[in-house]
Amino acid sequence: MPIVSGRSRPWTDHRLAVEGMAWKYRTGAPWRDVPERFGKWNSIYKRFNRWAEGGSSE
Repeated sequence: MPIVSGRSRPWTDHRLAVEGMAWKYRTGAPWRDVPERFGKWNSIYKRFNRWAEGGSSE
């Protein structure tokens, strides 16, 4: 998992974000329908894109 640098806000729980991503793909729902219990859908979406592109920071 990416390491938090001192210049940005700390990441929320990686486990919740991964569970939110899994929920989205398991159900086939749009990103906006990811339940709030996993965190903000936009944050999960952005994290997924960063990880998918191979970026490990920010």
